[in-house]
Formats: sequence, C-alpha cells, structure tokens
Amino acid sequence: MTTQCLVTLAQQAYEHFPRAADAITKDFYMDDLMTGGVTEAECIQLYQEITSILASAKLPLRKWCSNSSYVLGHIGKNVRDPLFTLELGDEEMVKSFGLCWNPVLDEFSFNVIPTPARSTLTKRTLLSDLNKVFDPIGFISPILVKGKIFLQQVWALKIDWDSPLSSDIHDRWMSFHKDLEKLQNVSIPRKVLPKPNEFQIHGFCDASQEAYGACIYVRSRCSENTWQVRLLCARSRVAPIKGSTIPRLGLNGALVLAQLLQKLTDAWEIDRHKCHLWTDSTVVLSWLNAQSNRLKVYVSNRVNQILELTNASQWNYVRTDKNPADMISRGTNVTEISASTLWWNGPDWLGISDELWEKVPRNILKEEEIPEQRTIQFALVGVQSNQELVQHYSSWSRLQRETAWLKRFVEYLRTRRVPSEVHLSVRELQAAEVCILKQVQAECFLDELRSLESQRELNLKSKLKSLRPFIKDGLILVGGRLNNSGLSILQRHPIVLPANHKVTRLIFERIHLEQLHCGPQALLAEVRRRYWPLRSRVMARSVVSRCVRCTRAKPTFNAPLMAPLHKERVQVARPFAVTVSILLDQSS
Repeated sequence: MTTQCLVTLAQQAYEHFPRAADAITKDFYMDDLMTGGVTEAECIQLYQEITSILASAKLPLRKWCSNSSYVLGHIGKNVRDPLFTLELGDEEMVKSFGLCWNPVLDEFSFNVIPTPARSTLTKRTLLSDLNKVFDPIGFISPILVKGKIFLQQVWALKIDWDSPLSSDIHDRWMSFHKDLEKLQNVSIPRKVLPKPNEFQIHGFCDASQEAYGACIYVRSRCSENTWQVRLLCARSRVAPIKGSTIPRLGLNGALVLAQLLQKLTDAWEIDRHKCHLWTDSTVVLSWLNAQSNRLKVYVSNRVNQILELTNASQWNYVRTDKNPADMISRGTNVTEISASTLWWNGPDWLGISDELWEKVPRNILKEEEIPEQRTIQFALVGVQSNQELVQHYSSWSRLQRETAWLKRFVEYLRTRRVPSEVHLSVRELQAAEVCILKQVQAECFLDELRSLESQRELNLKSKLKSLRPFIKDGLILVGGRLNNSGLSILQRHPIVLPANHKVTRLIFERIHLEQLHCGPQALLAEVRRRYWPLRSRVMARSVVSRCVRCTRAKPTFNAPLMAPLHKERVQVARPFAVTVSILLDQSS
C-alpha cells in the first residue's frame, strides 16, 4: 500500500515536478530512497521537491545523508528528530541498500563479521556465513563464487543440514572465511562517470567447469584520447553438478550477460543494442552467428534468448588473458582481486582510443566445424493417398475451407506478405476447389492425364475414352459438340470425377443439401451442371438413400391387418355337397 501511495503521489506531481516524480518512482526501494544529481544545486532542488511531494501525504523522510557537506547544510534540521540528518566522520559508515557507504570518502566497503571459533561446522552454518556477505552489485563475485562452489561440493556429499562436517571441510571453510575478513580493507569508489554525457557500456562473459558469469564496465571519456573504465556490476553462477561442456557453460555465461545488460539499460534508459559485448569462446560466437534452427535444442533455445536481447553484431572476441570475467569463472582471493586492475578497470586497451585497439579477428568457426548441430536424418516413408486424407472430413465445405487456409499459409511462408483480408475470399475458395480436384484426378486418372498432356490417344480400355476428354487449366474436362453454345464453360465441358471416391460423395452431399434434399434425378441433373461423375446414378441414389432427413420424410407405411377368412373358405367339403342340399330343398 505504501508503494502504491508513492506511485500515486509521483503521478499527481509529475506535471509540476517531473524530476522529483521520476526519483520517487524509480529510486525508492521499500522505504529507502537513493538518488542524486550532477550538481549540488540540482540535489538541493531535488530534496526540496521530494519533501514537498511527500509532505502532502504526511510522509516525512528522515536520515538524510549526502557526500556533500554543502547539500547537508541546506537540509533543514528538525530539533524534534535527532535522526533527521546524519553527520558522519571520516571513518563512519551508513548502510545503503545493504551496502556500507562512507559518504565523506564516497566509497563502498564490506563489513565482514569475524567467524567465532567453532568446534564443529554444519551445512546450515556454512550457508549462513556465506549469506552474511551482501553483494547485490557483484563487486566481489570472483570471491563469493568460491564459497558457492565449496557449498555445492558439500551438498554433493548428501550430508544432513545439522550433521557435523569433516575436519578437512572445516579447515578449508575456515581458511576461506579468514580470507573474506580481509574485505574490510577493500573500498570501491561509488562514482563511475566523470562526464555523464559521453560513455560506452562493455560487457564480458566467461565460463569454466565450476562456474560462469559476466561483468559490465562503463567507459567514459576523460580527454580526446583517454578514457576512464570502471566496474559497474557483475553476476556469477555455479555450474551444474551434472557434466556440461565448456561451450555450453560459455553460452550460459553469455545469456547471463545479456540478461544483466537488459536490466542495466532499462534502469539507465539507454539503447542496449549500442553496447559492446565480449567473449573468449569462439564456439559461442559461432553459435550466435549461425542459424539457430540448425543447432540442438539446448543450444538453440539459449541462442534465441540471447538474440532477443542483443544483436549478433554486438558480440566480439577477446583473448582470455584480457577477459576480466575469467576471474569469475575460476574464482580468486581477496588479495588478488584488490590488486587487480583487470577486474576493477577492465582490460588496459579500453582506456585508450578505439583506433589504437589491437585488431583481433572474431574467429568464427566454419559451418562444418560448429559443434552441437542437429543431425538431419532422412527416412523413406509411404506417401498417404488423398483418399485416406479426405476420410477425415465429413463435409465438402470444411475440406474446401481448410485447404484454402493451408494454401494461404503456404503463400505467407513463401512471400512473407500478410493477407489484407481476414476472412477467406471467393477466389481463395475456388482455388482450393481446383487444387482438390486436381489431386483427385491425378490419383484416379494418372494414365489418362499423362496421355492427354502428351497429346496421345487414350487407351481403348480407359473409362474416359467415350467422353473425348481434354485438359484445361490442369483439369480433365468432358469433350463434346457444344463449343458454340451460350452455356458456361463448365456446363459445356463439366469436370470429370471418379466413381466411388470420397470427394465425389462430398460434392453430391453438398449439392443435395443446397437443393433442399432433392431426389436422385434432380440431384443428378444439378451435379451435371458442373461435374461429370462416373457411375453418377449409383452415387445419386446412394446419397439420397443415406440421407437421414430424407428417410424420415418418406416413411414406409405398414399394410392394415385383414379380418379372418370365412369357415366355408377354410374347411374341407366334398364335391357337390352344397349343390345336392340345394336340389333336395327345391324338390320338396
């Protein structure tokens, strides 16, 4: 809620105090504010605007501190609050986002608490000791990475959290922590840009079998031919326990650099595609300049992530002895890092003019030498016939529309032009119909197609011989003597369809529905306005007889039950038995 309150206050005050509103929005972390300006006057104005904005919501800021006594002198003292400002001596420190900052010297330092004498160590105490050294910027990444590697090795032993560690592990850890205590003597200047208007960003990455990481430097111009280079930030990662190749770990280091660069450029609001990136791995450079779809999945995914954040042209080759990220990958001690100009100031050639740099080739491997490429395998398989494919469709319209969408997609892959129409056009549907009918004819009338294309007579046994067929626009049409009639081309020369084919049945069913469930004769007449199916009467009767609605509309009536026959018709009687009885009656 407090954070949302700050954002709302900044938005409301942006019109009148844009600089202070930006500071409130971007420079607050929880309830701590760290901001600044180029000049002392700008800092004083910023202080006044921020306090004015927050005072409107009764949110006073306390514990003001600055590396300028002049700025502190213009910050009013509140007699009721002794912590309104901090007045520090030369040796006093103030915590700033977890870092120890000496405002007088304007330097960062580290406060490492000496380890008390312990008879036993556990995995829990190791993790606790390592996390007590807070380094959010990554100034001492080459030192802390050794502790991470050590903790990973202990973890691989599968020891419980509170089980005592062996004496060998105990001695090695105490030696490492004793070295950490020397960080008390390491100080890092806070200011990195003498002239904020002209600077460059250079990033380096490297990897070893144990760790990988990246570091970023800011290169600012001091004079025409000299530049000042300062370490800006760094990140380290421990390599996986399971075996991974050095090139893959180097690619992970490049990914860490790209992600770290994104955070930096977003915070500084600069174009990250103008930054310079360096690696000493020729394999990584070759992967970044290769087609990612030809690489194995692991490599391809990370190459794509890197190229989403950077361009391949930004990456260059640097020799290992000039790569400061090499210290992250192998780890180092406090004595070595405190005296290392390579770590704090980057390679020496960054401090001179670009024209004087040593020309080092990019050393990109040839395509056949690049590792981790996908193996392209070929398999001979039987081609599925169209008859089997169309079995999955129950209506002609669905088959036609899906074919049209497929043709549109293929056209997009070929030309990379996005269609202007969202829905399918009539022309696309007609083209899809022609495509389907061509495939059907090529499947069922292959010999006839070859003969007609080569202008040879059809075989005497051909089913199409009597139709005098010909080819127009790739389709087999029925011939005849109606060329001079006023009928349409398909009425004069309908398209030949095979008998007993699923496509033929789908066309019959579609026309049967369009004609409101007409009978076989009407259906056949309508079909022949565009098509000439073989054995068409059989297909028409079959479609109508299988139509559920037609069957329900024409039920079969049962004959009524008849009365029983008379007994004279069903009982046996002698000849003339009835006649004699009649004669006797008459004589009497």
